[in-house]
Amino acid sequence: PYVDYAENFVIAFNNISYVNMDQQRTALAGMMDSDLLTSYQNTFYDPQFLKMISDNKIYITFQKITRSELVTSAPNEAAVEVIGVDLFHSDLTGSQKEKPFSYKVDVAKVGDNKYQIKKVEKL
Repeated sequence: PYVDYAENFVIAFNNISYVNMDQQRTALAGMMDSDLLTSYQNTFYDPQFLKMISDNKIYITFQKITRSELVTSAPNEAAVEVIGVDLFHSDLTGSQKEKPFSYKVDVAKVGDNKYQIKKVEKL
């Protein structure tokens, strides 16, 4: 379940669209613990970042996860490495680019079948 949750988080984390940013950020917020949420908000709610996404009509869609593996595990928590490819697209310029990603995601079990992300590290 830790790998599945980490993959679902990374998919949500990587999906950004100038059309529905608020909806995406709200869905993602419920997947993070409060410390990570604060860090996320400081970066991804930054007015300059939002303006860049909006002005360039950028969206990033999840392409595929190529590999995921459990790196470490302990009672009620695990670190998972998630590797894949995103597709960046600009409606303004019509350009698109594939970009590989690799994250180490720390997942904690916080209840019966309930998990939260504690940390995301770009590798």
